[in-house]
Amino acid sequence: MTINLPVAVNAAAITALQSVNIGATATAQNYSDAVTNVGTTQTSNNTFLSDVAGVTSSLNSFGNISSTIQANTLSAVSDISNVNDASEIATFTSQTVQQQMASAMLAQANMLSQSVLSLFGNLGKTQG
Repeated sequence: MTINLPVAVNAAAITALQSVNIGATATAQNYSDAVTNVGTTQTSNNTFLSDVAGVTSSLNSFGNISSTIQANTLSAVSDISNVNDASEIATFTSQTVQQQMASAMLAQANMLSQSVLSLFGNLGKTQG
């Protein structure tokens, strides 16, 4: 979105205001011209200030929108990366212990079968 900042004040009115003679030799017309030019310049300045106020309001709105986007983005990142570390560590530890217990039970089962075969082998030697 583009914001156009109005920077042109009525330069012609200011120049006309500067050229009006309101000194000791001024006429009623000079005073009338000066008042007209002051009014024109004031209207031009008021329009300019109004435009600047509009742009300021737009910039404030963009700032508010930017803050909202930033807050929403941070919230989304937090939701995505919000991991309960304690729970995950407890689960990992439990699974590791279960794996070690299973390995130990398997080793004992293998030793038991080897012991039984060894006994059968020893029986055959004594009877033979």
